[in-house]
Amino acid sequence: MQQLTFNSLARIVILCLSITASAPTLAGGLSSLVKGSFLLHLGQAEQTSGHIEGDLNTLGFTGINIQEDKQATSWSVGYRHPFNSHWSLDSEYLDQGATHPNVQATLPLGKTNAQAAQDIAKALPKRGRGLSFTGVRHFSVSERIKVQAGVGGFLWQSQRKASVAGNSHTNKEGGLSPLLHLGIAYAITPKITADLKWQEAFMPDDNVSNMSIGMALAF
Repeated sequence: MQQLTFNSLARIVILCLSITASAPTLAGGLSSLVKGSFLLHLGQAEQTSGHIEGDLNTLGFTGINIQEDKQATSWSVGYRHPFNSHWSLDSEYLDQGATHPNVQATLPLGKTNAQAAQDIAKALPKRGRGLSFTGVRHFSVSERIKVQAGVGGFLWQSQRKASVAGNSHTNKEGGLSPLLHLGIAYAITPKITADLKWQEAFMPDDNVSNMSIGMALAF
């Protein structure tokens, strides 16, 4: 599948934010404006690293053996800006955690350990940390329960480190990726809500799925 360009991703984010910004008008104006909420979540992110072997094979590595590390602890903190009782914009700092797969391989003839460390670092799966912006629609199921669905973007930075025979290399990259959001919220009190959410970030190498639980504290 062809990768989306940065400009395409930017258009997606701008579009979803524009739709979210117009939601109050569509839903009946600002008469039902509610206060904002502080968001805090802890979860588990999962991502495959199956592309490592293919990338290293292309570079001439042989005898490749990979012990994958697919899961990592994730967390996020942020602010929910409500336009009304149905629409909000969630702005969060998201850390997808880090994975540390163990890669063993025979180096191509003539390649130094330092060069091999650089190649392996680039082949490791990308996990990001940065800012996410998501337009969220809240659907009331009952007086206390709401279901959430949204779309947005994740502006991330990633660091991947590899070491070969004492030679280390850290590869740094950044980008903007589309983000899908599904969740369910239970109002414990008028100001405290328990949140369970699933997010899918479409990273350049592999998608990162993130399931987390947390709280929304209104103020």
